[in-house]
Order: sequence, then C-alpha cells, then structure tokens
Amino acid sequence: MLDWGRDIFLSFHRRTAVPLPPRGRLFEGSIHAIAPKKSCYLYGDNMYDELTKVDIEKMKAELEHRIGVIRPKILEEVKLTRSYGDLSENAEYHAAKRERGKNESRIRFLRNMIKTAIIIDADSAKDEVGLFDTVTYFVEEDDCEETVRIVTTLRRDPFLQIISKESPLGSALMGKKVGDRVKVKVNDEYSYFIVVKKIEKGEDDQTLEIRKF
Repeated sequence: MLDWGRDIFLSFHRRTAVPLPPRGRLFEGSIHAIAPKKSCYLYGDNMYDELTKVDIEKMKAELEHRIGVIRPKILEEVKLTRSYGDLSENAEYHAAKRERGKNESRIRFLRNMIKTAIIIDADSAKDEVGLFDTVTYFVEEDDCEETVRIVTTLRRDPFLQIISKESPLGSALMGKKVGDRVKVKVNDEYSYFIVVKKIEKGEDDQTLEIRKF
C-alpha cells in the first residue's frame, strides 16, 4: 500500500528540520508543527544570523520605507479613526492600532537583525556546494531525486525548495561535491543518506526577497 501522505511529508521535512513522527501518526497534530529545529530559522529571534551584504541592504531599504512612509500613514489613520467616536465599538480604530503594532514590531526586528548580523561572503569553489547554489541530489531511501537552493536564513522558503544553509539538509550539503554520499542528520532518531548529483552555481542577487512576517 502506498503511504502517500508520509512520502509527501518526508519530502518536505527533509528541507526543514521537523522531527519525524512515528508511522501512522503523521497527521495527529504534527503536520501543523512543521518548522526548523531552532526558532531563529523561522523568526530570527535569536539574531546573530549569518547574512550577506545583500540581506543587509534589503533590510535597510525596508526599514527606511517602514519608518518614512508606512509609519506616518498609519499614524494618520489612527488619528482619523479615533475621531469617529466611541472607541469601544470603533472597529476601524482598533484595526489601525493593530497595523501600527505590526509595523513597529517589524521595525524592531529589522533593527535588531541589522545590528547583530554576522556578515559573510557568498563565494565558494566552482566544484563545491556553496551559498545560493542549486543542488540536485538522490535520496537513497526514496529512490528519487530532489532539488533545492541553499540561501541564508532570512530568505529561505521551504515550500519553494529554497532552504537555509543552517538547516540539516543545507548544512550537510555545504562544501560537498558531485558524487559525494552525504548523511543528513535531522535529529537523534532520524537520519538519511543522499548523493550529490548536480551543482548549479548561483550568486547573491536581488531576486530572493527577505521574509515578511
């Protein structure tokens, strides 16, 4: 019998770091918990992320826009909706306040990320897996090939096969060459082997947007 649900989950969880649930319990409250093994991969809460100059430039541009454009616009909206009267039943006012909170939270996040970022170089050897490269590999346990692109934590998107270099799969692939057999350790209970089939060199460009929350 084809365990299609588990096959789909295996393909996804290899690109993240979600612990593998026991067979037969795949959908018992586990699928919604898909996330990398450390909170900073998802939210950047721990900061001190290894980022590139392009990451920093993108964050600075967004920060400037949020402070200079979005903040004044929201402030005017808050003032306008406050004038509508009874605040306890003023939905527009409370919506504007929520938007102000979201914007200020994002501003704090960007400032902290920029302040604590560890700047790294994206260069790598031509025959080795490096940052922003696209890698095709063979998964031994599933007898299939998969392809991912490796990026910084700030620009990852596992649903598009764009993974962080600090994820289990990303870190295992970094520095490897075509033909290398690699063990990917997801956690203490689950590991799997892959073989690198193809490396397409990439570069740190403007096409990969930073994550929006």
